[in-house]
Amino acid sequence: GLENVSITVSPVINPDLNARVVAFRIARALEKGIPFRRVMMFMLRRVLESGALGCEIVISGKLRGERASYEKLRGGRVYKAGDVVDHILDRAVAHVLLKPGVYGVEVVIVKPAAQLPDRVVLKDIPSSEVEKIRQELGEAS
Repeated sequence: GLENVSITVSPVINPDLNARVVAFRIARALEKGIPFRRVMMFMLRRVLESGALGCEIVISGKLRGERASYEKLRGGRVYKAGDVVDHILDRAVAHVLLKPGVYGVEVVIVKPAAQLPDRVVLKDIPSSEVEKIRQELGEAS
């Protein structure tokens, strides 16, 4: 076997911004019998208050009757397409077995420190440089 195996376990810095933790918290609440819409609203609000740019929660299964359906709740901005999506999204799925059947919980969180292509930041230019540019443009015309 292997010699001197060491495992390092570190706590999650902000569990409300980790999609896997949020998905399993929702699954645990559903197991306890808390209504799914209440759990969805509570967790969505909690994730957005933690600083996420957006969040989407989808619960699917036999929610109201014999026929399976899904409920989707979204807050903020959630990006679906593009090359940037792989870097800015945290996505997780959890399954929970209840009396009617298996429910699926999918959570997508847009990270707060994400560099988005549609966000433009303008730099401040000192007024002395603005005057210098105006003088150069005035001389050119």
